[in-house]
Amino acid sequence: MGSEEQAEVSMSMGLDAQLDYVSRVLVSLDWSQRRKGCEVAAMIGTQMGSAHMERLAGTLVGVALMDGDAEVRQAAVQAIVTFNDDVKREAARRIAEEGLRYELESLHCSRRNVKSAACAAIGWLGPEFGLPYLEILQDCLKDKSSLVKKRAMAALSAWGPPVASQEIARMVVQDLGRAVIGDRDPPVRAAACDALGSILEGAPDLPLPLPEEPDEDDEAVDAVDVLLDEESLPARARTESDEEMEPLNIAIRYITRVLQSDDYASVRRAAASALGSIGGDVCVAQAECLFVVTMQDSDKEVRLRAATSLTKLGGRYSQQIAEALAMALEGRDKDPFAKLTAVQALHVQGCLDAQHANTVGSALLDVDDDVRELAALTLLSTDEEARLPFGKRLMLTALQDKVPYVQAAAILALEALSGRLAVADFAADLATGLESEEVSARWGALKAMRALGVDAVEPYSRELAMLLSDDSWYVRSLATDMLLELGPRGAEESQPVLVKALHNLDQEVRSTAAIALGRHGQVASQHAAAVCSRMLANRPGVKSDDPDADLSEKMEVRVACMWALGQFHPDSVVPLLHNLDDGLFHRNTEYRLAATEALTNLGPRAVALRKDHLGTMQSNDRDERVREAAAAALKHIGL
Repeated sequence: MGSEEQAEVSMSMGLDAQLDYVSRVLVSLDWSQRRKGCEVAAMIGTQMGSAHMERLAGTLVGVALMDGDAEVRQAAVQAIVTFNDDVKREAARRIAEEGLRYELESLHCSRRNVKSAACAAIGWLGPEFGLPYLEILQDCLKDKSSLVKKRAMAALSAWGPPVASQEIARMVVQDLGRAVIGDRDPPVRAAACDALGSILEGAPDLPLPLPEEPDEDDEAVDAVDVLLDEESLPARARTESDEEMEPLNIAIRYITRVLQSDDYASVRRAAASALGSIGGDVCVAQAECLFVVTMQDSDKEVRLRAATSLTKLGGRYSQQIAEALAMALEGRDKDPFAKLTAVQALHVQGCLDAQHANTVGSALLDVDDDVRELAALTLLSTDEEARLPFGKRLMLTALQDKVPYVQAAAILALEALSGRLAVADFAADLATGLESEEVSARWGALKAMRALGVDAVEPYSRELAMLLSDDSWYVRSLATDMLLELGPRGAEESQPVLVKALHNLDQEVRSTAAIALGRHGQVASQHAAAVCSRMLANRPGVKSDDPDADLSEKMEVRVACMWALGQFHPDSVVPLLHNLDDGLFHRNTEYRLAATEALTNLGPRAVALRKDHLGTMQSNDRDERVREAAAAALKHIGL
């Protein structure tokens, strides 16, 4: 029996049996079974009494600390989280005492990951149960193992701002700051930045250290010193602030330093994000540094994170920053990389003023692919009124650009303007792209037209129908969606093409053509005979010398045709009703169901002609859906 089946069986047992199952699989050699045991424990956690919880929690703590599989350890802690608060507090105490204080006897010890596992577990338990052991976790920040330090920092990052309210918060921040600037392992430096960004979110005031209590035997305290208050201190002592030596300020300096100079992009990314998370005046002072990184860092993700942090710090960009970005986009800076970073920065910033939208709009004509893409995406985030003047340029980009992802970006911006652009001004230009030899041009024209809305698409329904047989699957699929969205609109122009497509060699095209005719509804009723012919005929272009060969139409096409017949006017289909018998008596369930539903849609006249067979289907058909459809049909004639 597999582990999935065992878990399902265990959930059908009583509570005692489930507990017995969990106890057995937690010592299994199969890691997946141990994980399932922990998951079952989490499911029944709220159902257990305190005694059961305490006993099982003892076992789960051992699993969380000692199991060799990370998924099993996490599942064990998640099970403990479902227990009551008293049990969770005791589990946290055990994890801290037995795990966080675990000392390695040898790097080759089989239990060398116990401390790192304990750091992860205490983090998953959350600040409510983990913060009482913050001092022990702080010691792990100075551990010899990089893995232990990373896990401890991840726990602090998960706890977040509540750490900043603790008495030893200053010391924790100091240790993290030292790790940011001094640790040799890049992942540890990045984890330290993440932890500082989470703990110091919003730049909180850290608690002052508790004053040392004077010795009880000390009676020689100077009375003048006792009476001195803040007003009587020398002016120099009152004005010379120790702010620069505050742990928060030191941490910001360290983060800024690694942002500017660390060799590893992962560290710089974490530092850029940390400055945005911390915020406050202390980080606003670093806006210039963030701007330099936004424009010059070699890593795209670092630039984007720095730009995001700039936005968090100052809301909208300062005039100086906006002018610098505009200069880059206007071509005064000949470096394509500078243009790219400028567009990235503006894109992250969000909603733009019209003056900046102008400079971004000019970047749609840039020679660099990435600049054009980001310019289009940036226009997507501008005010709608600021974006409208660039509709023509966006459409040309969507239609003519040779780079697919640039096209896609322009189309996204166009779709956001759906219903606002003047249809007559652009639809004709876009329609010329439907006949282009370039697949990307046809696809881009379709997407752009779709963004204009059905009013723009309707005059070109014939062209859409012709694209149903396009060589490109992407173009065919998009044209199909757009044609079906039109429904009966434009039917007069597209129906001749669709009837011809019923005989296409591609079965997908034949099926789509039938569905599109069905979507036209009763206005396509004149083509009922053509649809019946397609449904019952052999597959076009298929021949065989074997007299027993099955040359009949594919079932997908036959079902589509049967559905379409059910959408036409009864007067055009009832004379051809014998053609529906092919479906009513067929062994294929879907085809039989489609025929029964088509009869229902055609109304009482059609149902009455086949009432005897429908009655048999209602009673004897092996498929419940067909029986229900037959019963629904018979209701039309009161049976």
